[in-house]
Formats: sequence, C-alpha cells, structure tokens
Amino acid sequence: MKRWMLVILMMLAMPTMAAISTSAPLGAVVTEKGKPEAMFKKWRAMLTREAKSSRCVTALDEHCLPQDVLGFISQTQNLSDAKKLKKVNAFVNRVRYRSDSSLYGTNDYWASPSEFFSLGKGDCEDFGIAKYALLMALGFTSDSMRLIIAKDVKARDFHAVLAVSIGGQDYILDNRTNRLLVAKKQTYLKPIYALNNEHWWLYAGAQELLKG
Repeated sequence: MKRWMLVILMMLAMPTMAAISTSAPLGAVVTEKGKPEAMFKKWRAMLTREAKSSRCVTALDEHCLPQDVLGFISQTQNLSDAKKLKKVNAFVNRVRYRSDSSLYGTNDYWASPSEFFSLGKGDCEDFGIAKYALLMALGFTSDSMRLIIAKDVKARDFHAVLAVSIGGQDYILDNRTNRLLVAKKQTYLKPIYALNNEHWWLYAGAQELLKG
C-alpha cells in the first residue's frame, strides 16, 4: 500500500477528527487543517529538495527551470486568468508521462518543478505540482488552487489533478487532456484529499475509496 494511503486510513481512524462538511472542488470535505507539509511527507520532501538545492533559491529561480519554461512565463504573464489556465495546462502536458517506478525506482515520488522540467518526464502528481508552480509565478494565489488526489473510477486507479478557481468556477487541469474541465461535471473523479501551501482537506467518502 502506498504510504499516503496508510496515512489517510490512520487519519480516518482518529476519533477526534472534526466532523465538518463543506463544499470543495469535486465534492465535500469532512475536515480542513493547516500545515500540509507536516502531514504529507511527499509534499514536504519535494519542497525541501527545491529549497535546499545547491542551484535553486526558489522553485522558479532562473537556475531551476529551463529557458523555454522561463520564456513561457514571460510570454503568458499578461493574459487573462482563463487564458493562463489553458496555456499552462497545455504547456505542462507536453511533458512525457512516465511512472515513478520507471523513473525513480519507487511507486510514489513527488518531483519538484525543476526536477520535472529538467527531466522532461513525470507522473500525474508531478504534472499537477508543475502547473501549481507556474500559475503561482503567473499571479495566482495558493488559496485558489488545490492539488487533489482522487480515485479515477473509469481507469480504476488513483490519479492526481490540479483544481483552480477563477470567477467563482472550479476547473480541473488534468494531464490527460488539454481541455479545461468544469470540476462539478467530472464525476469520474472521486476525491480523497487535497492540499495547497496553507491547508490540506480530507474528503467525505475517502475511506471507502481507499478500500476499493
């Protein structure tokens, strides 16, 4: 079992977990907490590698990202938010999909943006993290975005996407399509948890999804 799945199951077993239900992209959450880096080791490890890299100051330092990525940011920064979403989704989706096992010899490695773009390969979490970083560089705030880990009921596998809110509408950026997907219409995705720089959210029904 993936380590993050075990962590979620342990959280679900905690009797003190807050029983709060609020609306969120793709579903309802039963709890919301701060400091996601304290709970999710893969997220924390990714941030630490980026911050401590001998060549990087931030995830979007000129020494971290290839010139074509920096050029893309410059060319896109004056567009509308909707156009930025479309451009970022398509730009990142050009990178080749490869599993963590084939790239890193492990089944759950979260690559930093610089690792992802430099290698030119990654899996679904890496695509979502890269889009998150580019949108931050283009002026989006972290509270408008969430990296969501979900169960894809069509593919019968776990999947990661980025949810972004603009103009009161939640959109899903998926590495498998360049189209912007309206979140409430994506019934094939059953969310388990989400996170951004400030918080993490546990979705209602997560326990049953992890069993399936």
